[in-house]
Amino acid sequence: MSITRIREWYNRFKDGSTSVDSEPRHGRPSTSRNDSVINQVRTLLMQDRRITVRELADEVGVSIGSVHTILTADLGVREIRTEAANDGAEAALPGNRTRHAGLRRK
Repeated sequence: MSITRIREWYNRFKDGSTSVDSEPRHGRPSTSRNDSVINQVRTLLMQDRRITVRELADEVGVSIGSVHTILTADLGVREIRTEAANDGAEAALPGNRTRHAGLRRK
């Protein structure tokens, strides 16, 4: 921990603060990880377990990173399909690994 951070916390507690949590920040709230988007991703995943992260992102209208976070952090999906296999031929080639969303849960 840096000396600057220690001084910041020291001053915060000296002024009467009793929490180490940050104060709420102003600004635009996150719109990509709300209940509506999480439910849309869950519904699409249940309809097609082989859907890719990119397809989910395009369908829901959020970034690939947001979909990945929703799948792993919110829905508990451990394996995510990252590439689409072309009739199974590409998947058989060395180095081409296709993983499917929703196969394993935490």
